[in-house]
This record gives sequence, structure tokens and C-alpha cells, in this order.
Amino acid sequence: MFLYENRYTPELKLCYPALAVPAILCCTLLLFGLLFSVKADIAPQLHSFLNSDRTCIVWVLFTDKAGSSVSEKVSSRALERRSKAGFFSSTTDLPISRVYIDQIKRLGGTLRHEYKWENAASFEIKGSRLREIANLHFVKKVTPVGVYRYRETLQDGLGKTHFEGDPNFYGSAFSQFNLLSIPEAHHYIQNTRKLKAPGTGVLIALFDSGFRLDHRCFSNSRQNGHIIATRDFVDNDYTVFDPDSVKDNILSPYYTNDEHGSQVLSLIAGYDPGTFVGSAWGASFALARTEDAYNDTREVHVEEDNWAAAVVWAESLGVDIISSSLGYRDGFQDTVFFETDSGMIPIVDYPYSWLDGKTTIVSRAAAYAVERGIIVVNAAGNDGAYIPGTLVAPSDVKDVISVGGVDERGRIATFSSTGPTSDGRVKPDLVAQGRGVCIPVIYGSDQSSYTSNGNGTSFSTPMIAGLCALILQSHPGISSIQARQKLYNFCRLLPDQDSVDNRFGRGVPDALLSCMRDNEIYISVTDSSGEPVRSALIAGESGDSLGITDSSGICIAVLNNSFPSRIAIMLSGQQEEVLIESAPCRKTVVFPVKSGLIVKLSDRSGKRIKNGIVYYKMGNAAQFSSLECDSNGTAVITMYKEERVQIYTDAPGYIDSDTLEGKICTELCTLKVTMQEISPSKFLLFPTVLRKSKCTDLTVEFMARSENNRDQFIKTSIRSADGGLVWKYSTYTDPEQAFKYTIDNSVFRRLVPGLYFFIVEYGGKVYRKKILISV
Repeated sequence: MFLYENRYTPELKLCYPALAVPAILCCTLLLFGLLFSVKADIAPQLHSFLNSDRTCIVWVLFTDKAGSSVSEKVSSRALERRSKAGFFSSTTDLPISRVYIDQIKRLGGTLRHEYKWENAASFEIKGSRLREIANLHFVKKVTPVGVYRYRETLQDGLGKTHFEGDPNFYGSAFSQFNLLSIPEAHHYIQNTRKLKAPGTGVLIALFDSGFRLDHRCFSNSRQNGHIIATRDFVDNDYTVFDPDSVKDNILSPYYTNDEHGSQVLSLIAGYDPGTFVGSAWGASFALARTEDAYNDTREVHVEEDNWAAAVVWAESLGVDIISSSLGYRDGFQDTVFFETDSGMIPIVDYPYSWLDGKTTIVSRAAAYAVERGIIVVNAAGNDGAYIPGTLVAPSDVKDVISVGGVDERGRIATFSSTGPTSDGRVKPDLVAQGRGVCIPVIYGSDQSSYTSNGNGTSFSTPMIAGLCALILQSHPGISSIQARQKLYNFCRLLPDQDSVDNRFGRGVPDALLSCMRDNEIYISVTDSSGEPVRSALIAGESGDSLGITDSSGICIAVLNNSFPSRIAIMLSGQQEEVLIESAPCRKTVVFPVKSGLIVKLSDRSGKRIKNGIVYYKMGNAAQFSSLECDSNGTAVITMYKEERVQIYTDAPGYIDSDTLEGKICTELCTLKVTMQEISPSKFLLFPTVLRKSKCTDLTVEFMARSENNRDQFIKTSIRSADGGLVWKYSTYTDPEQAFKYTIDNSVFRRLVPGLYFFIVEYGGKVYRKKILISV
């Protein structure tokens, strides 16, 4: 299941006859009676196939591995990684008997996947041959493969938001990585440690529905050969993207099939300096297509045996990290049967009791990978942050890093799944930004554009996987256990949590501290505007120089004495002392000042505005900094000298103010800002007459006050006069802010002239406006 924000939820079906349902490919559920010694038989739900030539897809579980005495070869990287983890080959690494597989092939079976770790393989076979297979002395069980269906995606629109010209290296991706201190970690890796590009030397596997690398942000990966292996476990080939005939055809049922995986990959591999940069663009990648995202009806078939087979493949390549923005739990449509101690029982959804990290096939496959020294990072799920126990498999595995989602200010995303696991363990393990994530626009005429509409733990997960790559690069030779510990050691709790819990886990990790050596301290010196202060001297307790801040106001100092220890930061006659209690650690120093500007927010009636934010920029600063107002609608900007300042403000329910010119005074002075309240509701659509010859984009603005303070789901679509769907887009929107979206003109160029309706579904109500498309 894709872990866009509520993007997909799988529905389980039984095996289907190939002629009756030709579009449906069966997916895998490995029988949970694997540990029981039972007589070879055929699962009851296959009985209707026994006397027919209808085709179904089944798992065949074998009794032993006769004739397999030598484990299949794996790469030297894999052997080295296994050695660090203290794992040596076991019988689980022996291949499945070729004699057994060949004998089933002779009975008419077509092999789909092998899963050596649990001595099973999946086959397409005619029902009339099932008895013969079950009667083979080496067959333990024959059971059907399950089929899944997804719910509607939340991100299939073609609208885009351009981000261009930002001098900041990370562009509009800065805030999502800054929450994890990744920019500081990059600075440390490249400037202090003088290492190569972040992530260099680390091999990461990603599992998803496909990967299209046309976008400009993938130029670095293409040109430098960072994609070292690809494998399609759906079509059983090595191409993980759809042909251009699909990419350029909005009516194709596979349109946007490879969008999700590409956007997930970009958050690690993306490199478009000044506009968009990923977390570990120097890493190498192995890409596995394990999902068939059939997008015409939003019925997408998820096969868990693909996921398990991809784990075996990735492990043999020697990958260090598996990043999976997929999950499996509920929403299954039909019933399947599983064997338990008390017999065969029907299951619609995975019961909560199975979320113990040991039961589902994907959880067991992930556990095998962890045992062999792979760092497995998986999305926690998108089933809600306010009900306990909504996590998905395989994020329930003890040593799988389960990632939840927050917004850019660290507030829990309403969709982010929760723990505990059914056996009482805390999950997720930590969080990263999963709401309003900046990602590339993969489908559209402009292959250099980006949107901030990415929602879901799908997008939290690759950021953490990239962070893990930085840890491995910074600490060469460490094991996966040590790397996870460095990740967890420096997590910080967020404002809405008092302790480690089942919504935030340990909180937000600190990439910088996780990458630093054990005797290093990170000193950042700024002025009151947040601008870096260069050439500040860092001195130890004995007065010895530990270093000088660089042009970014940063100094990495080494302390070899015992702790606690005091250091001094000196600049232009001013001095500040800082207590260092342990290392590695970070300290930020701002010199105290008396000068400042008081900003007060109010509405037109003079009422003070709460929860406002003041954005300000001084001198030649590259970007605006921000301050939250107190309960009186007041924020104070301080500085150590008189300075001109640019200011604008925003607040929930109010229109952003214009940019104002102000001044930092030697003695505190005041600037009053009057803000205009947003009207209770609005639905603006412009233009409403679109000429195909002029190629005009269409923009919608919508606002409807919510009865509660939570995020609201909004659906937008365009339909023809006869009701035919021609475009749609769905997402969550802040109930206190107007929803605004621009639809690329390429949508309209494909439509015939005539009358269309733009429809908004929000809060249980439907709103419509007419659009006329002319030549």
C-alpha cells in the first residue's frame, strides 16, 4: 500500500479465475501455518478450482530443501554487512530445491517468485492440477495468493507550483530537512570532515510502484551512474518505469503509475541546487517495482510476495538500507482463510493481534533483512493519529525504523498512524515531516517544477532513510545496530509530547549529532536576526583556542577533557560562556542586545490577534526568519545595532499582510500591523472561459469555515456536461487557511470545446462552478 496521506488502503480478495477477471493479478499472502507440521493438503478456498481449467495463483510450501547444500551466492558487500551484524549463513539461505520447482513446472505451473527464507514459491497453475501438486511427497501445503485493491489516491492532479530563484541551496525543500538538522549534517560532512557528497558509499534499496527519472532533480543520479540495479517484480523484468506512450497519455489506465516512487526517491537522491535538494544525493540506489499502481479506477494490486522477493534480491546485492513507503493491514475487500492451531479461520483485515512484528509475511521478511544487518526504514501508515494501534506491517517489527509524520512545525499530522504494536511496544520509532512536503512534479510539461502538496508518511520515510545513509558515511564500519542507536540517541521530544509515546515515538532525530564524533561540539553563533557571525573565537577553560567560526557562523571544536566543561565565545569585546555537559552536542549562541522592535497584530476593530507569526528580514539576509506572537499578539525582534527590517505577518483566519518597512531602534520601538479577516467562505475560479489557443492555467481558491480545528479533506474534480470525469485532485487542507491550487493548461488542451463543471467536495457538501472551453 502506498503511504501517501490516506492514498491507498488495500482490499483483500481470493484467487480469481483468469478468464473471469483478466485485469486482476493475484498477490501474495504466505500461509501463517508455516511453522506447523501438517499433512500436505489444498486450502478450502481452492476447492472450486479442482475440477476446472481455470487458472489461479498459489503458494506451494515445501517440506525440505533436498539437494540444496550450498547457499546462493551474495555480493561481497552483503557478506561484509552480514559480518558486522554477526550473522552467518543458515539453512534459510539455502535455495529452494530446483528438482521440486521443475517437477511443478512439468505439471503446468508457471513460476512467479521464490522465497527461500521460508521455503516457498508462487505459481500460476490450472485448478485441475492442484491435486497432483498436493500429492507430491515434498509439498507441505497449497494455498491461494491474495489480491489487494487500493482506495483513491490523494495526489493525482496535474497542478503545479513553481519554486525558482531561491538563493538558498535547498530551495523550498529547506524546512522539511531543517527539521531533522540535515543541512547542518551536510555542512559537517562536506566542510568539516571533507567527505564526498552526502551519502557517498552507501547503497539504498527503494520498493515502490515504479521510478521515472526524467525530472531535472535526477540529473545527478543519471549522469553519475548512481542507479546500480533495477528489478520489476510485477512484470518480472528490469524496467521500473512506464513507456513514454503512457507518460504522454492522460487517458492511459497506467498514467502516473511510476509517480509515487519517483517522488519518494527524490527526497533522497534529488539534486537541483537552489531549488530542491535531497537528504543523501551522493548515495547509490537499487530500485524495485513491487506495486502495480493501476490508476484508471484506483484499483491497484499490491502483492506482498513481490515485497518479500524484493527483500531477498536487495539483500543479495549488499544494500545497506531498505526504504519502503508501503504498508499492509486493512481495507481488504473479500475474505481469505488462514490456518491456526484451531483450524482454518476467515480473515477480512489483519486483526490487531497480528501486528506483533512476527506474523505477516512482510514483517517476517523485514525481520530476516534486519537479522542480516540491513537498516529497514518503513512508513508507519496513514490510518490516523488519534486512535491507538493504527500502524501497518512491516512497521510493527521491533528493529524496523517506523516513521510517523508531522508538519513543518512539528505538530502531528492527523493521518499519521500510531502504536503500540499488539505486544505492547512503542511505535512509531520517530517522526519526520509528512505534511506539506516539497516534491517534484513528475507528470507535466515542465520537468523542473515542484509542488508542496506531498502528504503522507510515504514522504517522511525516505528523509529518515537518507539520514541513516549520512550516519553510515560519517561512521564507516559501524553495524546497523550501532547506526540505529546513533539515530535514536539524539532524538528530541516535540512541544506536544512529554515523553516517548505512540504518536511521535522518540520525536524528531538530529542528523548533525548522529553524524558527529564523540568528542566534537558544534557551535553556531548568530546575531539577533539569525544571521551568522563569522570570526568569533571559541576558547577552552584554559584560554586555549578551539577554533573560529566560519562564514556560516559555525565552528566544530574538539574537547578531549572531562565533562562538564566551559567554553567561551568572544567577539568585538563581548563574551558569552557556555557549559558543555557531554559530547557530541550542539550549542547556539546569540549575543544579548537591548535594541529591538515590538510588532503588535490586531484586526480592524482593534482586537488583538492570537497565534500570529511575524516574518522579518534584515539587511542583506537571504530569507525571512519568523517569530510566533504571544497571547497578546506581540512579537519582539531584537538586534545589537540599529537596522532596517522588512516585515510581513500571517495568522489563522486572516489574509497575510503586505511587506512593510520597519526599523530596529536603539531603544525598543513599536510597529502596529492591522490584518484583514478572511471571509467565512469563498469559491473563486478564474478564468471561467478557457481558450485552448492561449494555453491559460486555471486557478481555484476555496474557503469554508470548519466546525472543528482539525485538517479537512478536500476533493476537487472537473467533469464534462454529461458527468464524465476528466481530472481530479484530493488532499488535506488547513481549515484556517484558504485552499488555492493551479491546474496546468495541458489538461485543457486535451479536451474538446464545450461546457464543463468544476466541483469541490468539502465538509460533506458539494460546490460547483461552470467552465467554458473554447477553441
